[in-house]
Amino acid sequence: MDDRDCVITREVDFDLQSGFHRYRSLPLKAGVETSFTFPNGFAAHWVRAVAD
Repeated sequence: MDDRDCVITREVDFDLQSGFHRYRSLPLKAGVETSFTFPNGFAAHWVRAVAD
């Protein structure tokens, strides 16, 4: 749904052994486009986004 504010939490798996770890959360406003760029040098095998 795009009609409610929410918080998206990015989780990363950087070693394929210890599972996903919380990286950073980002509050989102309904109807407002946003983007995020990982910093230079960031590395992970998997990244997932979880909405509240």
